[in-house]
Amino acid sequence: MPRKPRRDEPGALFHVWNRGVAQRAVFEGRREVRYFLARLALAVRMGLIEVIAYSFPLNHFHLVIRSRTGDLARAMRLVESMFVRKFNPPRDRDGPLFRARYGSMRIQSRRYLFTLICYIDQNCIRGGLALDPADFEFGSAYHYARERRPPWLGKEFVRDLLRARLQRGQSFREAYRAVFGRPLTPAEVELVRRRMIFPSDHPDPLDDLIGAALPRTREWLIRQAELADGTASGVVLLPPDALLEVLSEERVAPGPVRLARNRVDAGPILLAGLLRGLCGATLAEAAALTGSSRSRVSENAARHRDLMVRDEGYAVQAAHLVERAMARAYPGRED
Repeated sequence: MPRKPRRDEPGALFHVWNRGVAQRAVFEGRREVRYFLARLALAVRMGLIEVIAYSFPLNHFHLVIRSRTGDLARAMRLVESMFVRKFNPPRDRDGPLFRARYGSMRIQSRRYLFTLICYIDQNCIRGGLALDPADFEFGSAYHYARERRPPWLGKEFVRDLLRARLQRGQSFREAYRAVFGRPLTPAEVELVRRRMIFPSDHPDPLDDLIGAALPRTREWLIRQAELADGTASGVVLLPPDALLEVLSEERVAPGPVRLARNRVDAGPILLAGLLRGLCGATLAEAAALTGSSRSRVSENAARHRDLMVRDEGYAVQAAHLVERAMARAYPGRED
């Protein structure tokens, strides 16, 4: 089966990641990290990319990259292939070093960009490699915490992000720590992880949905229902656990609704529809979470799309649940 082409264009931002084959260590020490960074710097000098953030734990890497020419694939081939050719011979090994082609997802939300940089910076803490990202020398936060930074690291891009947050007399380093040093909620961490598992080229409405008023949330749900064809879940906006937590707390039950000649409980329909459309859950995952079959989930998701368009009470109840779930998962974050 041919590979699906990656959507790219000049100026686009991407989260890029990869992992060593069979979980093997790829970055064994400073030498490996410095060589990988040197290849990234070469791609920057060639005018292909701009590096915004990075982290190199032992067996994988994360990058935030801006594609300057719309040729991210060429830049990553250059970086990874040259790194592998340098890595393998001294270790008498042959074959692939990374488990697959690099993963990537376009960043289309400002809110998600801030969350992602926090996630990448704090990767060293979650992995037990450092207590503070500023002390982890294999991550970009280490350089942003110091006056001298590599010339190929996108300081000006980050400075523009922080411009509205810089207070009088506050240094760049202080502003960076205040914004990107905040702890992430469990839902934010899981959001990034799920987007790596289910990357999508769909437009990202995260900025519009977080903190949205009920009518706007309802409008988005109806628009999504009108466009959905049942074949794709779209971009992940909320981890399933966050949705289930709010549903359990509020005991949301829209009650019976009429479908054709029958009246049925809309609770399972609402759950299946939001798991698929909001959480990006696969049919198998949604079936496991709801204790039903894949075919039933698919049927309920189709019913959800229909009810969102033609049943006012159902649409309002769905919007209320989404509003509560988003507020719980992403509290007070207006980046």
